[in-house]
Amino acid sequence: MKKRYSEKVKEVDGFQREVAELSQQLDREREQCTQLEAKNQALQEELSALRGECENLALDKCQLQEELAKLHHHLETNVVDRSQLEQCKREVEEQADQEIRQKLQEVNEFLQAQAAHQDTLEEIRSSHVDSLKKQLEDRIRDLERALGRTKSNQAERPFQKESTQAEVDKYKELYLVEAQRRKSFAKKLERATERLAVANTKLFLERHRSRSVVTSSAVSGVLAASPLLDSPGLGHVGISLGLSRSLALRTPPRHLW
Repeated sequence: MKKRYSEKVKEVDGFQREVAELSQQLDREREQCTQLEAKNQALQEELSALRGECENLALDKCQLQEELAKLHHHLETNVVDRSQLEQCKREVEEQADQEIRQKLQEVNEFLQAQAAHQDTLEEIRSSHVDSLKKQLEDRIRDLERALGRTKSNQAERPFQKESTQAEVDKYKELYLVEAQRRKSFAKKLERATERLAVANTKLFLERHRSRSVVTSSAVSGVLAASPLLDSPGLGHVGISLGLSRSLALRTPPRHLW
């Protein structure tokens, strides 16, 4: 009887230990379940965020596909052959070069005419000054001779002396007036020459500016007509053309000077 009782006690103790172990295992599994639920919640939130990003990416993809379709349509309907652009570039350069040569020829002719006019003015001024100087010298010599004759006859002709002195004073006054007129004429001629030089310089610069405007307008007009202006290749074409024009404008031919 005792033996059976001790066996039952041992069996109960075994059950209790098993129940305790199962309780501990249940607690561990509950803790793991809680952790898994938290992890599952985090994964659900991450999945929701990823779904939102996927929807945004899908919208972006649709927009990009629409833009790509528009670009394809634009390229198919508005593509310009590169040889055609090169031909337009050559035509613009030839036209600009022809206009530049024509303008430079006009400026050269104008400068030559200015030089000839300047030489003519110098000759006229020199001739006028020489003639005026000769006339004044002749008058002075005549007055000196008349004054000498008057001095020799001072005692006999007092009235003639006064008359001759008056004439001498008159000619002296005329001489001073002529000298003053000569100085005034020289100053006016000098001012006119300076104004002419300033006007020529302004005209030369204005023609250079007009030529630059015409050239840049022609280049802009041709390139604006092309639908591929935003491409890098065409940008280099416009830049090289503008540089060649600016270099041509900054270097006037030596024979102009």
